[in-house]
Amino acid sequence: MTVYRPSNGSFYSIKYTGPLVGIKKDDPTANTQVDISFSLFPNPVNDILNVECNIPEGAQTVFEIFDVTGKRLYYSLNDAGMKELNTGINVREMGLASGIYFLRVSSSGTRNYSKTAKFQVW
Repeated sequence: MTVYRPSNGSFYSIKYTGPLVGIKKDDPTANTQVDISFSLFPNPVNDILNVECNIPEGAQTVFEIFDVTGKRLYYSLNDAGMKELNTGINVREMGLASGIYFLRVSSSGTRNYSKTAKFQVW
């Protein structure tokens, strides 16, 4: 770790040799959120946004679209509990104007899964 001291412009290097401190992976209080692998295409999109998901375990899956201000514009719940999902979202029927949006796919089961990707409507 390098520390800058602005009063005289000098630098100090500090090396910590003590034990590691933090939450272990097997700690039940550790964050259990991991990523879903998914792809969306075409990007930029004009009418139908295709989403293909692979979720490590089958569970309820939520698809949400947000604008750049964080306002949720779309919500869809899939109760099928499938591990692989392919869906199409019609952005023109939703009335999305040209711009940048974010798609969040999340799923909850024995573990929580979530991923967000940026896409553009033209």
